[in-house]
Amino acid sequence: MARIPRGLYKRSDSNYWWMVLKIKADKKPQDKNPQYKRESTKETSLEKAKDVFDRRRKEVKACPDRATQDTLTLTDLENHYVATIRGKVSECKVSLAFKHLRNRLGNIPLDKVTPLQLSNYISQRQHTDKVQPATVRKEVSYFKTALRKALKLDLVSDALALKLLRVETPKAPKGRVRYLTIEEAIRLLKCCPSWLQPIVVTALYTGLRMGELRSLKWKQFDSAAGYLSLPKTKNGERRDVPLMGTAFALLRSRYQLGRRSAFIFADSQGRPFTRSHIDHEFLDPIHRACVEDFRFHDTRHTFASWAA
Repeated sequence: MARIPRGLYKRSDSNYWWMVLKIKADKKPQDKNPQYKRESTKETSLEKAKDVFDRRRKEVKACPDRATQDTLTLTDLENHYVATIRGKVSECKVSLAFKHLRNRLGNIPLDKVTPLQLSNYISQRQHTDKVQPATVRKEVSYFKTALRKALKLDLVSDALALKLLRVETPKAPKGRVRYLTIEEAIRLLKCCPSWLQPIVVTALYTGLRMGELRSLKWKQFDSAAGYLSLPKTKNGERRDVPLMGTAFALLRSRYQLGRRSAFIFADSQGRPFTRSHIDHEFLDPIHRACVEDFRFHDTRHTFASWAA
């Protein structure tokens, strides 16, 4: 078993000095083995880190029963949560959400965060920062999810978690839903250039996001079973997409004609098309086909509508 470092130490994944605090193991007299709590000093200077370490040791000694609960800062809470979703797409979004929280509240201990502060944060993000309600809703949801995970690990008290989780999350706005009729889809595809048409067809018949379409490689296409394998989707999970009818026939014919690139949809240099290029070139066929109020992402809505 690895030896627990004592006092101040450096971690390879952090620029800060970290400290190990000895805390009371339990209230039972027969349990004499101490427990240790790791915390970041949030200081890169050794001298300043020593000051933080001395102050925290005095705090823990004065109130050992609270050493493991409610003394986590917003950054500590973020670190615990991010460690459970490391490598997933949402990791950077979680970090950004906590960055906005710290900008408004400061990197304060969780027991200093009040429901009123959290409620004011929501209001300021919507009205002062002019952020969309859906975005604020996600930011608060990330914070609450991190809080629930910390509660399960007994890192925060039930009372603290309850009062913060009871703060009302902004309601989800009514989403914009636009999908193509069969007639509109036929007109649109006729107006698409030859390189763009296969991308739009695949989008309409699979519901894949643009990023998923752009990164598709031939090794993900099973021409025998008729499906696309996505090793990592937006939520970080693997997904298999069945292909039927038009989409399957299209990809199989392109597969049989030969592959000049590892990517299914690529330019003359074998490189995947950029998002901005597809978005820009998609505007012309939309205009010429007289299809109003339609964006590329709406192909997902179209797929869902047709499937229903």
